[in-house]
Amino acid sequence: MPQYVVTDSQRLLQILRNLLSNAFKFTERGSVTVAVVRASDDAVRFEVRDTGIGIPRDKQDLIFQAFQQADGTTSRK
Repeated sequence: MPQYVVTDSQRLLQILRNLLSNAFKFTERGSVTVAVVRASDDAVRFEVRDTGIGIPRDKQDLIFQAFQQADGTTSRK
């Protein structure tokens, strides 16, 4: 791994908190893991994986649009 990473730390924390929050929110049983891996000589990749409910393929494009969720209902826990 590189000795240090130059980034917008506030934005990185915001993204990681969001990913982790969703992972825990939608993983009632199973696991949530975080990894930092070297992507190239000058880049690292942060990975958040979970065994939660997942996102249906037909909804995956929606979640990257502003203010969208795969499940827009309020009935989830």
